[in-house]
Amino acid sequence: MIHSLSKNGEIQKATDFFDQVRENGFVPDIVTYNTLIEGHCRKGNVKEALSLFCAMSRKGFTPDVITYNALIAGHCKAKMFEEAKRLLKEMSLMGVAPNLVSYNKLVIGFCEQGKLESAFKIRDEMLEKGLVPNAVIYTALIRALCKEGRTQKALQLLKRGMAEDGLMPDCVIYTMLIHGYCKKGKTQEALWLRDEMVGRGVMPDTVTYNALINGFSKKGQIDKVKELFNELLNRNLVPDRFTFTMLIDALCKNGKLLEALDLLDDIRQKDFMLDIVSYNALIDGCCKNGKMEKVENLVNLLKEDGLLPDCATYNILIDGHCKIGNIQRALQLLHEMKNRGRGFVPNTLSYEGLINGLCNEGNTTEANPIFKEMLSRDLIPSHATCAAILNSLCEKGDMINAVEINAIMDDKGLSSFYTYKAIFRGYCEEDKLQEAGEFINKMKKRAILPDVSIYQLLVEGYRRRGDLQGAIKVYDKVVDERLGSHIFLYNSSIANHCSTGQMRAALTVFKGMKIKGIAPDILTYSLLIEGCCMVGYTKDAIRLRRAMAKQGFVLDVVIYNSLIKGYCMKGSLGKACSVLDEMQKKKVVPNVTTYITILDGYHKKGYMGEVMQIFNEMAEKGLTVDARTFSQVIVVCYKAGLPINVDYFVKGDLNRNLVLDCTKFSILIKGFCKEGRIQDALILHDEMVRRELVPDASTYNELVNGLCKEKNMQKTKGIFNSILENELSVAVTN
Repeated sequence: MIHSLSKNGEIQKATDFFDQVRENGFVPDIVTYNTLIEGHCRKGNVKEALSLFCAMSRKGFTPDVITYNALIAGHCKAKMFEEAKRLLKEMSLMGVAPNLVSYNKLVIGFCEQGKLESAFKIRDEMLEKGLVPNAVIYTALIRALCKEGRTQKALQLLKRGMAEDGLMPDCVIYTMLIHGYCKKGKTQEALWLRDEMVGRGVMPDTVTYNALINGFSKKGQIDKVKELFNELLNRNLVPDRFTFTMLIDALCKNGKLLEALDLLDDIRQKDFMLDIVSYNALIDGCCKNGKMEKVENLVNLLKEDGLLPDCATYNILIDGHCKIGNIQRALQLLHEMKNRGRGFVPNTLSYEGLINGLCNEGNTTEANPIFKEMLSRDLIPSHATCAAILNSLCEKGDMINAVEINAIMDDKGLSSFYTYKAIFRGYCEEDKLQEAGEFINKMKKRAILPDVSIYQLLVEGYRRRGDLQGAIKVYDKVVDERLGSHIFLYNSSIANHCSTGQMRAALTVFKGMKIKGIAPDILTYSLLIEGCCMVGYTKDAIRLRRAMAKQGFVLDVVIYNSLIKGYCMKGSLGKACSVLDEMQKKKVVPNVTTYITILDGYHKKGYMGEVMQIFNEMAEKGLTVDARTFSQVIVVCYKAGLPINVDYFVKGDLNRNLVLDCTKFSILIKGFCKEGRIQDALILHDEMVRRELVPDASTYNELVNGLCKEKNMQKTKGIFNSILENELSVAVTN
């Protein structure tokens, strides 16, 4: 009864029955104790087994080899290997000779734990005691060696150890070695082993061929894969689901999707059952080859076979639809995943495929909340996905959300140099260079040290702004911190010469860097061209421009502005305008600096009509005119005696994109007051009030003084009320 219950795994019932019959006078023998000890050890109940072991010793029974073997097996199962070794040693001390079973359990246990050194020591101990290791021990040792990638040692064990002990390797051992060699990419050696086993009369089975097919599949040798598959069929072996999965996967990855789909039809006609892994390989192949029309059919087929799409299926489908721009279908699939119920939730790949797809389309409105949802589920996105969402937000100019997401990444320990660089690039491209400088300090506090590429972004930001002095300061910082390469050192030297007008020295440095094979960058040319133009070396500037174009650099607005400035300083307005025409032909958009430079040139030459023409063109192009330029234009108009129509500014400014702020209104009002055009000044004042702009005290001073001169006390009273409402103080001069 006890033996029957123990054999059926009902060890607790067997123990209860043992206790019951023992109370009724039943005297157990060693066989009974061994049966119970074995049963508990099989269940992993080592403590109960040891308790019975002690009980039998107290009753005067001497443990035999069966007792010890059961305990050794139990301790190995519980991963208590040192205790198992102690029991092996105790056996000998108790006069119980260990047998092959005793050693087998220990060797297998150590091998499964990857403790090969201990396993070989046990094997050597066997040999010293005159015991010959059997196939079970060699199988365990070879399997463990192959698992660790030590295939050469495993092969030596087969050819020497097994041969010396008179053992013939079977299909399992050869297959393990073949799998080991294929795993290391040594497929030719694996084929030699296949040939050797066949030569020795050991026939390969389906598992053997699966190992070979997998090995050649990973190397992309699809013809060999098909040859091995046909060989398997010719040997009347039956392919299993692993065979088909590997074959389908190999065909898909090597661009033979149609063959893979034909194979699917053959498999289904022969009533073979494929698993979800095989279908996923086919769906993935269709998605990667743009065959989305076949995808839905495959999903229906797998459902017909009684399968359901798993998480991997959904991930493949989401990624596939994103790559063809079908974002809405991808969003539906993610929603389906979330509604599949407990135990079936989207993972990192599910979210990443969709986020990257949305970012590629510039759709940060939907990508941003999905990314936040991913983080809220404690899923860890890759650095590439983190950088993608941040880059996308920054490209849209959405720095608020970009900084918020970066803060969340900081809290979760996901920030990296690349995520910080994405934010930094955003600041630079948005011309928020002060924030960019502050962000460098934040990086340093987080122990993320900026490299040359970070400073290069800042340099380019200042260069785009036309602030070469700001760029030079960054260069000097890089040189001081010894982060820069030779180009940084040369540019710093050139910048110093340019700033003091020593252009011959700067050009000599430039010539020296070319002799040493150091290629100038765009800042090198920007510094030299601007420097040459500032001192009137326009011919040198033109030569540099040609050299720059020859080197493959595209001339941008900064370079063109330097050339225009150089010609204007020399009074060559015709050449300056020619450069402007060239810009427009090459589709380089002039900026405010371009027009201000030309406007200033016309002003100095006394070409007042052209000044107003340039001013109108700026307004029509929607360029923001700063207070200095606006004031300059108005002064020029007054000096030239050109009429200033108040309607142009009050009614026409919105049509011309000329946005008037407080400063510009103030310039106009003061100008009109000085010209005695008080009514026009009042019209502008009323327009300011309508736009909810508050004039400053100096503007009110001019208005009050002008009204007093005209003795218009009613209007003066109204202006004083406005002054009191705005809590300003004025000083009336008369």
